[in-house]
Amino acid sequence: MKKLILAGKLVEATLEGDHVTRLLIGNLVGFLIKNGTVNYEDYFQFTQQTKKYLIETSEDSSESKVKMIESIFDLHLDDLKEIKAIDPKKPV
Repeated sequence: MKKLILAGKLVEATLEGDHVTRLLIGNLVGFLIKNGTVNYEDYFQFTQQTKKYLIETSEDSSESKVKMIESIFDLHLDDLKEIKAIDPKKPV
């Protein structure tokens, strides 16, 4: 029973870590876009191209690997869409 509880806590910590990482990456990208260091459209297109490239060139073409790549990049692209919806001229 203790192993099951420990495994559940490990999964929970991993998911929380993933959420924190998404927040930090989104914050960094938003900052770089707002300051003009990164062009939103160029970065969005680059991210889409990277997703496609990784799917096409992955040595492991299993459905689970492809879905993992798609999921990770789709989450990031969705985060980018949210960043774009924020008025870049409005102070944070």
